[in-house]
Amino acid sequence: MNALIGLIQGVIIALFITLDDNDSVDKVLLITATMSLWGALLFMQLSPNLMKISDQSKKAAWMMLIGYFTIFGFFGFCFLDDIKSSYQGTWGVVFVVVAYLILPFVQLASQGHSTYQAWVSDSYQSLFSHAWCNAIIVVFGWLTALAVWLVLALWWELFQVIGIDFFEELFTNKWFAWPVLGCVFGIGIHAAHSHFNIIDNLKRLLLSMCGLLLPLVTLLTLSFVTSVAFTGLNNVWGTGVATPLILVLVFTNILLINGASLPQKSTLRLSLPSNKVWRTLIYINIVALTVLMLIAAYSSYLRIAQYGWTVPRVYLALIVVVMAFYTVPYLGLLRERARNFVWLKCTNVIATGCVIGLLVMSHNPWLNPVSITIKSQLSRLNNQQVSIDNFAYELLYFDLGQRGKDALTDYVKSGKHPQHIELAEYYQALSSATDKYKWWALKKRLTAKPLQYSWVGALIWSDEKLTKVLEDSDLNQNTCREKMCYFISFNVDYDDDLEILLHEDGTDDLLVFNNHDGKWLRSGRIRIGYDEDKAIGIVDMFKQQLITVKPTRYKALEIEGELFEVREQITPLSRKPSTLMEKPNGSAINVEETESD
Repeated sequence: MNALIGLIQGVIIALFITLDDNDSVDKVLLITATMSLWGALLFMQLSPNLMKISDQSKKAAWMMLIGYFTIFGFFGFCFLDDIKSSYQGTWGVVFVVVAYLILPFVQLASQGHSTYQAWVSDSYQSLFSHAWCNAIIVVFGWLTALAVWLVLALWWELFQVIGIDFFEELFTNKWFAWPVLGCVFGIGIHAAHSHFNIIDNLKRLLLSMCGLLLPLVTLLTLSFVTSVAFTGLNNVWGTGVATPLILVLVFTNILLINGASLPQKSTLRLSLPSNKVWRTLIYINIVALTVLMLIAAYSSYLRIAQYGWTVPRVYLALIVVVMAFYTVPYLGLLRERARNFVWLKCTNVIATGCVIGLLVMSHNPWLNPVSITIKSQLSRLNNQQVSIDNFAYELLYFDLGQRGKDALTDYVKSGKHPQHIELAEYYQALSSATDKYKWWALKKRLTAKPLQYSWVGALIWSDEKLTKVLEDSDLNQNTCREKMCYFISFNVDYDDDLEILLHEDGTDDLLVFNNHDGKWLRSGRIRIGYDEDKAIGIVDMFKQQLITVKPTRYKALEIEGELFEVREQITPLSRKPSTLMEKPNGSAINVEETESD
């Protein structure tokens, strides 16, 4: 039966790949339907008792299975519509996590244990065992499929050596490969169930590893919390990864505490290390976990209060709440240590139920990460917590699909914002961009300060041409916007054309622009030095014609008897200027060339 179910799973994947290339198919419906159907079939593989449909005791298990995949699949269809692909991937991760959490309860329900009292009593050991063994069995199924695929790859490669391509074409065809691999995956699941004692021994091995790692992670946690007490939280607030790292540490502690402390069925006390010092440190560590959760929660709050909700911040907040569901009740383990295993069982079952409910309901069509983000960002804009110049238009317009675009459009048209005219101008420019990267480039031009410049000598460029040359060069985008610039038309190479020298107030060099096939390129730099008086007076010297071009043998400009060489050359990607600073009679200004990639 597992092999047949696996075959069906493979056909589903092949069908998904085929339909995914069809533009007329609703991609969101395809994704959610495929994941729900595939996941339901996997539940049936991992819960053999479910196949006894005639047994009335399986009714609760089937209701849990069908209810989860139907409800969350529908919520996913409403949530995923037309949003950023990375957010769709995040939903997929949540889908798998919730399925993993609910699966042991479905398995117990298929065995006739479908009540809370059964889950927190003697059946908790089975619940715990299922949670670990399910992961091992699925990994074994994947490894079995991978091994078969490697054999098939060897098969077609060997026949390719003798000029037969038939097997490669056959084995790589999706209608052959995926059904076969699905069937093999099912066989691997069946083999794991047939040798469950080996799977159980692997689980015990992993639990032993948890016992070895728990003291080490306890020392890590306590040393970190102690260090934070002395160094302060400023460093924690200043990084963008502190909260995720803290959550990883908390999750590791939860995993190891549960894995290392599981006692025998007849025992009411957790199986912690017999050494009193280690046992005390673990109890202190449990208290430290609550401290870490407070730090993580406050860190998340600061980010949200400062920048508002975004989809990643909603998920970060969800993870904080999920971790808090487990860590805060763990403080009860310190109260009645003689019966703390009873408390742990109740805490884990209730916390897992709350997590499942939270993650499912946080993706409903009316309240989900996308709707929360839209409401938060528009509220910040309306309350002028963020200026219209700094508002993340691309988040709503490009990342949050049609819902975000419609919400932004409606707000702009409502005219509620005090600067609604300027906001409408931004929106009009936003509408002309095809993606957020082009919008960022367009926004830079819209928010840039006006150019400040003056010409010395003949005016070579129009205002439009000057702006384009600066945009096309590799100069800082604020060049000639923060400080005054002087464009000096000067013949530095004795040819018939003028070059352009650019000098910005406060700098100590002249940038050389030369005309190559009708395109003005930055081609050199003349370093004047750090003499402030000379840097300030260089423009006046050009105006008074106190600067001359020296012949080739000097390879420099002479300014008040001092020579300044052209130190470097910036060459375009397509070609290197061959006539830069050259004249027919051989006079030139020296240029030290640099290769471009």
